[in-house]
Amino acid sequence: MAPKRIRIELFPNTDYRRFHVTARISTEKISGGMMGGNRFDPFTSGSLFRVEKEEFSEDTKATVMKFYDIDGIATVGVNGSTVELTRELAYDWNDFEIFVIAAITEIVGWSDAEVLVEYLLEGTTYDHEPLEEQKQSIERHRIEALRYDRF
Repeated sequence: MAPKRIRIELFPNTDYRRFHVTARISTEKISGGMMGGNRFDPFTSGSLFRVEKEEFSEDTKATVMKFYDIDGIATVGVNGSTVELTRELAYDWNDFEIFVIAAITEIVGWSDAEVLVEYLLEGTTYDHEPLEEQKQSIERHRIEALRYDRF
């Protein structure tokens, strides 16, 4: 039997997180953010040249809307066993992350007590949110960006 695990991947962009789940979240792909929908128009996708409404199953729509119902979520993307979220700037992740985990467990049919939640930062897994390590990662990326901005 597969473990019941959610790995929360952290990035230098602290407004964005990816939740990897050892169960299927959606059979369809929906992009959030720049190339996809938002809270007010979640089922639109686009590119530089076209924007179009896409048709999705009722299950996929319900899954996406379950995340948009959480205060603090700005954009939602789902693909297979992954959920990609961007937070609204007025919120911190600890304001609503527990509700995201509860939504995931409800969608896949797990009880909260069965789920192992871990954090993933630059290939290393932690049993706690590695805030100090994330700050160091952000600083390394900032220094790297400054080095390339000289040209």
